[in-house]
Amino acid sequence: MHSKKEAENWYPKLVPWKNWEIPVPSQEAVVGFAAVLGVSLALHLFVLWLCSLFRS
Repeated sequence: MHSKKEAENWYPKLVPWKNWEIPVPSQEAVVGFAAVLGVSLALHLFVLWLCSLFRS
């Protein structure tokens, strides 16, 4: 087994403190993500529709 010191050398900590949290995204970030997700979904559906149109 490896010691704790060896593990810290192989897997460095991402943050120096122990009690860390993932920050809650702002409302602007959530709205932007939803907008990008919607545009991406629309483009993918358009490509699928276009492929089915050319196939038939």
